[in-house]
Amino acid sequence: MNTPTDVSSDFTGRTVLITGGGSGIGLATAEAFARSGANVVITGRTQGRLDTALERLPTDRATAVRADVGLPDDVERITRGVHDRFGRLDVVISNAAGHVPGEITDVSTDDGELMRRTTIDGLFHLAKTTLPSLADTGGSFIATSSVSGLGGDWKLSTYNATKGAVTQFVRALALDWGSRGVRVNAVAPSLTKTEPVASMTSNPELVAKHEERTALGRLGEPEDVAPVFLFLASDAARYITGAVVPVDGGTTASNGQPHVWALRASSCAPRPTTLARLVPRRREEVGRPDHRVRREPPTALVQPAEGGPALRELTDGELVRGGLRGNARHRVPGRHRHRGHEARSDRVSRDDEPSGASLVGEDPRPHEREWRVERVGWVVMALVVLLGLLGFWGSGVLSTVTTTSADGRLSVSYERFVRTIGQTSIVVHADRGSARGGTLQLSVDQPCLDSYQVQSMQPEPTVTTAVGDRLVFGFPAGADSALTLRLDVRPSDTTGLQECSFGVGTSPQVRTWHWVHP
Repeated sequence: MNTPTDVSSDFTGRTVLITGGGSGIGLATAEAFARSGANVVITGRTQGRLDTALERLPTDRATAVRADVGLPDDVERITRGVHDRFGRLDVVISNAAGHVPGEITDVSTDDGELMRRTTIDGLFHLAKTTLPSLADTGGSFIATSSVSGLGGDWKLSTYNATKGAVTQFVRALALDWGSRGVRVNAVAPSLTKTEPVASMTSNPELVAKHEERTALGRLGEPEDVAPVFLFLASDAARYITGAVVPVDGGTTASNGQPHVWALRASSCAPRPTTLARLVPRRREEVGRPDHRVRREPPTALVQPAEGGPALRELTDGELVRGGLRGNARHRVPGRHRHRGHEARSDRVSRDDEPSGASLVGEDPRPHEREWRVERVGWVVMALVVLLGLLGFWGSGVLSTVTTTSADGRLSVSYERFVRTIGQTSIVVHADRGSARGGTLQLSVDQPCLDSYQVQSMQPEPTVTTAVGDRLVFGFPAGADSALTLRLDVRPSDTTGLQECSFGVGTSPQVRTWHWVHP
């Protein structure tokens, strides 16, 4: 056995048999082995193609045999010819395969049989006939599988089945023949520029879509794949068997999600025209001195974003574009109310309040309630002392303020803790029933996540995706359950961010609310 310092790709004196060697990956591999000094035998079903391929190989060390690997007699004839010409067999590459795209109902019975006979039966007959010879020389058997043999493809079910069979066949053969000194592996290319798939590789739209899903951003060439066969056949891979090596430019590195960063934010992120801001409002009473001016808790004021009008929701849930309503204001239901029942007519809004548009339904009455948080400085201090005496120091909630979006789909609770006045948490509750089927999306902006960390989430999200500067969690819609997200302030941030933006809904009806520290 060679040591790691003297490993080379010199195949001088060795004999390599390559099925499907008349073009594409098979021919590129034959040329690579020939350059490395090997004797090369290529097979195929078309004599003219074999003759053309043979012109690119050294005549003294190469030969071509017309044969159908799906027929056992042809495979036995090939093997005898190799021994008669070169006296030994060191490497076998099962590259012949059939490729007919289409759904199962579109693939004819004849085409299905052709793919099975060439890819699966061909591998069976070739392995059965040549593995004993490889055991005599300590050789290597390598099959051409595909990334389509590692997962499913649209409209390639029959092809997926044949390549999946190759993948599992190779792994099982590696187990059976490893003790006899034969290594069995497979190479799994992705879409490569070869003649059988010329109709696909010549389609610019299809090529562009494929390149978007490939880390290296281009289609494969036969010359990209051939060196991997040389490596697996060489002594450098002497401890590799049962492996299926993707040669796909990084296609299988993806988990299947789209390349979201390559998309325009306007096409995948919540539209800015739906921005609804929960902002603190300030009211003054006519005739009151300045020191009596009081601040009220947040109200649901929808501010129009740049680029267009805001949206409003009709009673049937359908979203339509609506005009702007100047200084539109709707109260957020809460536990605290002003001592006076309804707002007095002598209260007026400040002139500098921004304009906005409503996101609520037609009935404004549930949103006319007013509430405010009383100044409770001395109460807070007394509560801290009391909880400490009761043994709850370090774990109890000091105060909670809850704000709810105007349409009731989202509520945000702001909690302060006894253990540290600066310790804060945000608890987000979303109505999963509002998703109206499909997948519910809850999003949080990145600046908020820089200050807060996700402590818990019920239920667990099925998918988490970064969209622009937001983190989007996906949940299955449910009519009778709620979604809860808890954010705790990070240790490096003693007070937490004063503002956060949360979104909830189903695409494209995702709405975003801006929450401000109460």
